[in-house]
Amino acid sequence: MSLIACRFRPWVAVFSADERLLRRLRRSGIYAELPLPGERDDLPAALVLPRTAEGFWSPEERELFSRYRAAGVPTLWEEGAVSPDGEALSPGPRENAFVSFSDDEGFARLHAALRELVGGDSAYTPFGFAERCVGELTARLEKGRAVVALSGGLDSAVAAVLVARALGDLLVPLFVDHGLLRAGEAEEVPASLAKILGLPVRRVDARDTFLAALRGLADPEAKRRAVGETFIRVFEQEVAGIADVAYLVQGTVYSDLIESVGRGGVKAHHNVGGLPERVSFTLVEPLRLLLKDEVREIARHLGFPASLVERQPFPGPGLAVRVVGEVTAERLELLREADRIVREEIGASGVAPTLWQYFAVLPGVRTVGAKDGRRREGEVVAIRAVVSEEAMSARAAELPYELLRRLAHRLTAELPAVARVVYDVTDKPPGTIEWE
Repeated sequence: MSLIACRFRPWVAVFSADERLLRRLRRSGIYAELPLPGERDDLPAALVLPRTAEGFWSPEERELFSRYRAAGVPTLWEEGAVSPDGEALSPGPRENAFVSFSDDEGFARLHAALRELVGGDSAYTPFGFAERCVGELTARLEKGRAVVALSGGLDSAVAAVLVARALGDLLVPLFVDHGLLRAGEAEEVPASLAKILGLPVRRVDARDTFLAALRGLADPEAKRRAVGETFIRVFEQEVAGIADVAYLVQGTVYSDLIESVGRGGVKAHHNVGGLPERVSFTLVEPLRLLLKDEVREIARHLGFPASLVERQPFPGPGLAVRVVGEVTAERLELLREADRIVREEIGASGVAPTLWQYFAVLPGVRTVGAKDGRRREGEVVAIRAVVSEEAMSARAAELPYELLRRLAHRLTAELPAVARVVYDVTDKPPGTIEWE
């Protein structure tokens, strides 16, 4: 499949699985990326090599590092850093070692060295990236209309606005109701997105189609692939009657890409590793290399309402990956109601602004309970709440015990099918934010 993505130049390659240094460099005006295979053909202005354990590097990273070094790209490294290709590193012209990248003094020295290598007139900002992106899209989207896959989330909405600035009314926004959204969103999303875009949004009711595609699937990756492929096929059917459609716009962001094709391939995302090989559109992903907080910053610049800017991140496959195991209409509806209660209670508690995400999960575990003096069996509902800056790492939130008690009471009292409530205290890593 062919892909059009916006890219910032000049850039530096950070050879690390820890996104904190990458994020800090970007916030300081230095545009940095992780070395992902097949993502860029142009050379970086510099290589940044933090201290890490020997044997840490993947074969793809070793190959990229060797190629960049052979091309003469300068390297800046932390003392004790291990070269991916095993080469001994020694200071030289435009190359140097630094005691530390993590303390303020060490980072300031690294920043000064990188600023000299990338040039003083190319400071990076997310909104500057977006402005460049609009120009790039205007030049590259030469023929035909574009269809945007609106999921109801911030990422696809921001991607749609950038493409709309490049194409105007040649952009056709479609909102596919796959039946995997949270309570109330299928009704709210199309109206709010039409107002933001200034274009009519066509709502496609594909609930039965997606449920049929998920029938019998219990494996998380199989479910993600099923959602991705069904999305594409539904779009192909919907745009068949629209003339000159050449592009499909998606709200893929950097964390999607890293988790799908980066080190170890943590999981496929329905819009990256979950797409079928046969796609009749050229994919357009303006935000592909942006972090989640950068997308939020762009949205604020574009005048998005706070309710959408601060909306919790939501997985592309929706509730399908919060129903562990097979997805059925009954289990989806139970989870939707449980999630509504969790969001209501935490949202009213005062702790919500400190959280990255909070939601309910249906683990698919049957448990014994008691109600009205009688033994009964029912479902377990798990509550997940995390603190994070970017979602590539996260810490389980320490919710007040009284809040957890209220949640347990409401979930078991208002939902007869629920017999037990548990709270997930796993950080990321070793866990992931989503259960699937």
